[in-house]
Amino acid sequence: MSTQRTPTGTTSQIFDGDSEGGDHTSVPASINVAKRPSKLPAVKSPPIVNLPEGAYDSTNTGLRNIIEDIVQREMSNLLTKLNISMGILLNTQLKSIKDEIQDVKESMSFMSSQYEEINRELKASKTSIQGLQIKSDKLQPTINDINFRINQIEQEARSNNLEIQCMPEKK
Repeated sequence: MSTQRTPTGTTSQIFDGDSEGGDHTSVPASINVAKRPSKLPAVKSPPIVNLPEGAYDSTNTGLRNIIEDIVQREMSNLLTKLNISMGILLNTQLKSIKDEIQDVKESMSFMSSQYEEINRELKASKTSIQGLQIKSDKLQPTINDINFRINQIEQEARSNNLEIQCMPEKK
């Protein structure tokens, strides 16, 4: 089944079974059309004014230019404020970072000087220990000789001693 367009107000249907175009039945157009209610104006909206065609374009262009100027100024002001606040924030953060870096440098300098001092003391101690070790090695034969002499003198001193046997130690 197909629909053929007819003048407004009526429609006709053509049946496929007829070769001559068939029976045309008129149906009023208002049956199939949904009607919408008219739009209500928005609350607190200005009344609709019909302007001449050229006036609308010039008003629209003028408003657009004014709005663009205002937006441009506001964006410029916001950008300036943003730059100032970012500068202040960055300076504050960078100052604290610089202070921390300075403290680290001072600590590193102190630790470096302490390390150098400890390193010097270690070298001096090693030198002193090596000197004492050499002296000890040189004195060892003398000590052994003196011990040998002491043992001999003690043996000679005992050789003249008199030993009494079978005598009680206590009375």
